[in-house]
Amino acid sequence: MNQLETNDLFKGAYFLSRSCELKETRLLGNDRVVFVIEGRNLIDEENRYRSGNALVDPLHLRENLNFLRDIMRTTFKMKRTRTENKGENYERLPQGVAR
Repeated sequence: MNQLETNDLFKGAYFLSRSCELKETRLLGNDRVVFVIEGRNLIDEENRYRSGNALVDPLHLRENLNFLRDIMRTTFKMKRTRTENKGENYERLPQGVAR
């Protein structure tokens, strides 16, 4: 299995729609979330995405966009809570984020 890191919401949703898995999410700076995605044939999928030949079910893509937006909101909320409480380090979500 290969891994890919991206902060592009649409690219992340595309890969999830192509049967890849979200393995980790982490905060980059104060305003960006990086998605770590794992799957087979990531290079081929990347080439399809960049060339404009990517095909996915639009409903599945929308569901994955909403899923990643929820993950982003949770990540920022955890960051805000950490800043307010000055407690534990919440910059990483647990590995193997469940969908």
